[in-house]
Amino acid sequence: MIMTYRSPVFQTPDRPEQRRYEALRAYFHEGLPMREAAKRGGYSYGSFRNLCTEFRKNESSDFFWPNPHPPKTEDPPPKSLSDQIIACRRASPALRRSSPSAMR
Repeated sequence: MIMTYRSPVFQTPDRPEQRRYEALRAYFHEGLPMREAAKRGGYSYGSFRNLCTEFRKNESSDFFWPNPHPPKTEDPPPKSLSDQIIACRRASPALRRSSPSAMR
């Protein structure tokens, strides 16, 4: 059975990830010349060359569909400078301010 219906979803991708996928697939899998694959994907020749270079550095599906939930960082947000100074003073008795009663 030969399918003759061609879905416009594949011919005119509306999402940037799908457009990127279709253009790179045309170049790397179908063997289209770079200029033709760039034109098909709506890229300039120079932009498509850069896209191909980036893809060669990371040939994985994450290149097309990045993880929507990146791993959370374990570091707490940075404290303000005054909070850092107070924390240092609390941690080290030598850095505490001398009170007038302590000087007598």
